Amino acid sequence: MNAKQHQPPKLAEKFLLRFLKDELAEEVLGDLDEKFYRTIEKKSLRRAKLNYWYQVFNYLRPFAFKLFKSNSILGTMVKHNFLISFRILLKNKMFSSINIGGLAIGISLAILMALWVHDELSFNKNHENHERIVQVLRSDSFEGETHVNSSMVSKLGVHLEETYPTIFENVVMTFFRNQEQFLKAGDRSIERLGYFFSADVSEVLSLEMIAGSTFDKNELYAILLSNSLAKTLFPNENPVGKNVRLNNSVDLFVSGVYADLPKNSTFHEMEYIVPIELVYKQRQSANVEQPKYQNLCTFK
Repeated sequence: MNAKQHQPPKLAEKFLLRFLKDELAEEVLGDLDEKFYRTIEKKSLRRAKLNYWYQVFNYLRPFAFKLFKSNSILGTMVKHNFLISFRILLKNKMFSSINIGGLAIGISLAILMALWVHDELSFNKNHENHERIVQVLRSDSFEGETHVNSSMVSKLGVHLEETYPTIFENVVMTFFRNQEQFLKAGDRSIERLGYFFSADVSEVLSLEMIAGSTFDKNELYAILLSNSLAKTLFPNENPVGKNVRLNNSVDLFVSGVYADLPKNSTFHEMEYIVPIELVYKQRQSANVEQPKYQNLCTFK
């Protein structure tokens, strides 16, 4: 067997030098040659050549490519600094635990505060006219002290619309305190919290209607259901036009279904809306004292 046959495959060397970085070439070729001759002694020439090609293909990695630029000094420095930092942490375990724990708590609190601030700033932003929605408050003076609250008389809404038509576009009234009401649809009965609103509520709160439509001022026996409540009372059915009995005393027809309001909304618990004029009329005919009201208005 001649000497040429005992040399590493030239084609493999040329292929390796094609892509290998120049600063790695001498060291890599030396290692491959050494392993090549050692494999010949222990095994065979054929096995040595196959192993040589395998090692060449094994260098097809980004760090070995000529076009791949890396800062070896920077990598060494980073590795060195991490090693020193790790040793310092192990040497001062108590001090390191206090500092790392304090940093973790501080970052966690900062994230929680940022989330809270974001939630507060986005509160009620789901309403299309949120920048023009206001609530009228009442200021009372008693024994030298000023008290502010949202309790109003029932006719304030009409008064604002008639007296200040150029200022207020819509005025809606609701009860000062709302309670859960008893609803029944077919054989399903449920107790949920809803609001008694005047007809313009859909304009003020920008309700997203999924089915049907809102009620107008002439419709007393109507009800709007939230999407979740509609699915509870009328599963797999279109609730529009169906009957719902309120507090076992009055039958209402479902005028429409609106999308549930988000959690960061004042009325996120509102699962249905009933015309406030209906309740006002019933109390008036029964000579029952009218409840206190509060209102929402939109500026023009």
